[in-house]
Amino acid sequence: MPKATKRKKEKEADFKKAKLKLGKGKKAASNATDTSFKARSIALPSQKSLQRALAQQADASPSSTPATAAGLGLDDVLVRTRHPNSHVRNEAIGQLREVLAAGVSLGVPMGERHGEVAKVVSGIGSLISDDEQSVRRALHDFVGWYISRLPPLALSAYLPTLTLQISSGLSHIFPAIRLDTCRLVLLLLESGADIVGPWPAKPPSTSSLVGSAGVFDGLRLAAGLGEEKASAGYRLDGKGKLVILRTIRGFIQRALEPSEEKSEDANLGTWSLADLEADDWSLGHYSWALEWKEPASAEEGDGAAAELESTYAALHSLLLNTFMESAPAAFATSSSSDDTALALCTESAGLVRLFASALLGDYAPSDAAPTRGRVSEFLKRMAAYFPFSGSEAHFALSLDYARLATLLAPPAPPLAQKRGGWRARVRAVEAAWTAMKGTHKANAAALAAAAEWAADALAPADALTTLQPQAYAALLPVVWTLIQREGDMLAALCSAALKQPGAGAKRRASDALLMRVVRVHEDAFAREPLFVPLASPARALVAQWIGAAPRTLWELGARDASATRALLQFLLEISPARRAFEAPYSLVGADAVAGIPGRLGPFFHLQHATRGAVAGPWTALPTPEQRLALDAARVWAQEDSSGRLAGAVVRAVTGPGAPAWARAYWEREGV
Repeated sequence: MPKATKRKKEKEADFKKAKLKLGKGKKAASNATDTSFKARSIALPSQKSLQRALAQQADASPSSTPATAAGLGLDDVLVRTRHPNSHVRNEAIGQLREVLAAGVSLGVPMGERHGEVAKVVSGIGSLISDDEQSVRRALHDFVGWYISRLPPLALSAYLPTLTLQISSGLSHIFPAIRLDTCRLVLLLLESGADIVGPWPAKPPSTSSLVGSAGVFDGLRLAAGLGEEKASAGYRLDGKGKLVILRTIRGFIQRALEPSEEKSEDANLGTWSLADLEADDWSLGHYSWALEWKEPASAEEGDGAAAELESTYAALHSLLLNTFMESAPAAFATSSSSDDTALALCTESAGLVRLFASALLGDYAPSDAAPTRGRVSEFLKRMAAYFPFSGSEAHFALSLDYARLATLLAPPAPPLAQKRGGWRARVRAVEAAWTAMKGTHKANAAALAAAAEWAADALAPADALTTLQPQAYAALLPVVWTLIQREGDMLAALCSAALKQPGAGAKRRASDALLMRVVRVHEDAFAREPLFVPLASPARALVAQWIGAAPRTLWELGARDASATRALLQFLLEISPARRAFEAPYSLVGADAVAGIPGRLGPFFHLQHATRGAVAGPWTALPTPEQRLALDAARVWAQEDSSGRLAGAVVRAVTGPGAPAWARAYWEREGV
C-alpha cells in the first residue's frame, strides 16, 4: 500500500466511529490512565472545616476559642462580612451572633473576652453603609441584640469608631442608606449608648468624638438641611421624614435630659414624692441649664445656648411646614385619618416643645425674642386644631400645646422678701399678677385655652376618658404653672384629687402637688406669687382635702412608704401645736384641721362593732414611718379633747404585733 494511501486511512480513522460487536465492551483508549484503587481508610487532609470541628469537639474546655457550628471563629466570620456577595454578608451577621453566643456558653460573659468588642465594632462598621437593604436591616437586629447584652461601659471606648461610620452613613448619597442609618442612631439612643457626646456644649464640628463630621451634622444632612437643593437630589416622603424627625428628637432629648433620666415621658413608678417637693417643677428644668448656670468660661455657657438656638432656627421651617402639610390629613373630620400624618404632627410639636423648654425656661438666654417668635408662630398653626381629642397621640399634642402656651406666658416675677405680714404679701402678689397680665398679650388667648383644656383633662365629664397615670403625671407641671396665673386651676386640681382613690398613683401625685401649693402659700418668704383669693371656691376644696388626709393614710397603708411619709410630715407641719396660721389668709383654717385628730385614730387602732379590736395600718409600716406617725399623733393628740386619738395609739403600741420599742417611744417624756 502506498504511503499516501496509508496516511489517508489513518487520518480518516480518527473521525470514524468504531462499530461495537454484540457482547463486547467499549475499547479503552490507548492513552487511558487507570484510576481505580483499593484502601482500608480514606484520608481527606484538605477539609479544614472538618478539622476545626473535630478539634473543637475534642477540646471543650472554657478556655477554648468560640466558633460556629461550621467551625468558623470570630475572625473568620468578620472576614465574611466584607465578602462581595450580599448573601454571604447577610449570613455572616447571623454567624456573628452565633459565635458570640458560643463564647458566652464557654463561660466568658458577653463583652469581657479580650479584644472581642473592638473586633465586632470594627467589623460591623462597614455594614452601616452597605448597598443591600437586607444586610442593613440584619445589622440593626444584631446591634439591638448585642448592645442589650453588653456591660454598661463596654462600648464607651469604641464609640468614636462607631460614630465615625454612622456619620458616613448619614451623609451617604443614597437616601435609603441615610434613612437606615437614622434608624440605627435611634436604636443606639434607645439602648443607652452615649453617641451624643458634649453637644450642645460643643458643636459637633469641634467635638473630638467624631472629628469634623458629627452625628448631629449628619442628621441635619439627612433632613435636607445644610446642603444645596440641587445636590439633595430627592424629596423625602412622609415615612422617611418621620424617621428623621424621630431620630433628631431622640438625639436632642438625650442631650438635654439629665443623665439619670433618659426618658421624656413621666413615670409614676419611679417618680418619688420627694422629687415633687424639689424646685424642679419648672417646665424649663434641664440638666444642660443647671450644669452650665455657672460655666468655667462665658464662651462655654453662651456657646451651648447659641448652638441650641441656631439648631432650632435651622429646623424651624422644616417643622412648621411639616405640621402645616400633615395637619389636614391628620385631623380630618372623617374616621379615616392618616396615621403617618398624625405621627409627623406629633414629632414636629414635640421637637418645638423640646427647644422651647430649653430656650424659654427658667435659665433662658437674655435675648430670647427670636425663639419666642418662632414658637409663637408654630403655636398659632396648632391653635386651629386645638384641643386635639381622640387617641394618646392627640393628648400628647394637646399637652405640647399647653406647655408651649405656658412657656410663652410672661414669667412669674419673684416676690421681694419683705416683712409686713399677709397684707404686704397680698399686695405684692397682686402687683405681680398685674405685671404678668400686661406683657405678651398676644398669647393670652392661647394660655386661656390651655387652662380650660387642663381643667377638663383633670376631671373629664366622660368617665371613660380619664387619664392614665403617666399622662396625668405629665399634665401636673402644666397645672402647677397655671395655678400661679389662673385662680380656677387650684379648684380643678382639688376636685380631681378628692375623686381619686387614696392608694392610686394619680392621687399620690395630686397630694404631692397640693402639699407643695400649701407650703408655698403659707411660706412668709416665698418667692412665687401664689395667693388664693379669700372669695375663691378653691379654699373650701383645699380645706376638704386637708381634712381627708387621715383617710388617705388609711387607704395607703404600707403600699407606698414614701407617700405615707410625705403625708405624715405634712400633718406635722400643719399642726396647730407646731405653727400658728393667721386667719383668714391662711389655707390651713380651723375648720380644715378640726376633724383630723378624730379621723387619725383608726390609722393606729380600730374598735370594730362586730370584729372587735382591729390593728390599724400603722403596724405594717416600716420602722422610720412608724416613729414619724407616733410623732404626728403626739402633736395632734394635744388638739383632741376627747382623748380618742391617744387611746388608739396606746392600744396600738401595747397590743399584739407592736414593736418592742413603740411603747417606750410613745411614753417618753420631755417631747
